[in-house]
Amino acid sequence: MRKRCLIFVLLLSIVIVLSGCLTPSPPPGGEGNESVDDGTGDVAEGELPSQYHYVMEFSSSEGDTGRMEAWAEGEYSRFDIETEGEITTFLSTPEETCLYDSSSGYAMKFPREEGDTANPAAAYGMWFGSYYYGEKAADSDILAAMQYMCSVNPTCDSVKKVGSETVAGHKCIVIETVYKEEMGAASVKMWFASGYGYLMKLEVTDTDGTVTTMEFTEVDIEKDIPDSVFSIPECENAQSMEEMFGEMEGFEG
Repeated sequence: MRKRCLIFVLLLSIVIVLSGCLTPSPPPGGEGNESVDDGTGDVAEGELPSQYHYVMEFSSSEGDTGRMEAWAEGEYSRFDIETEGEITTFLSTPEETCLYDSSSGYAMKFPREEGDTANPAAAYGMWFGSYYYGEKAADSDILAAMQYMCSVNPTCDSVKKVGSETVAGHKCIVIETVYKEEMGAASVKMWFASGYGYLMKLEVTDTDGTVTTMEFTEVDIEKDIPDSVFSIPECENAQSMEEMFGEMEGFEG
């Protein structure tokens, strides 16, 4: 299994954490968060449906590229991470998570909780869910929610709308968050699909000028997912982490 794939995704996860993007920005009216009203009395709901699929492409100004495709349905999820034509998969069921490398055929299973910790792509599923605002969300709802989160985040300097652009056929509002000097990111731009409430593109500019871009090229909400997506024969026959370590201890003995 190529380490470059996992290292690249892990680094991107760290970039997101440093930029504050994994701090859930409360959808207006979200549970446990203050409601945000755009003045019309229409408060948006932001609960992410239990079934979705997306494709995200990564790039950086230093020449790194990658792609991730994700499927989620209830307690089942799958993340395919591709770099340099090779794919690493994390497949999670209610009981366990399987790490599978298609180039070598290697597979290993973890208990679900440990598998989620080992899965660097899980950060992206969390991030996608944190920034889903629901189909009823107006652009002003999304901007107001992010401005509220900035007001209670001591590392955030400002949030403002900086324009409108089209990404993957979706008209988007573009919102820029500027962070204070002590953060690892100088600014983050986010493109939200108007009328759909989900994020289509994110651009992180580090304090050293490095730009990392993550762009959704496909987003499907509540679209049927074939059962075959969550079935990988190599995972069904894979050893568990406990079995593997048990064999190693027996060999050493």
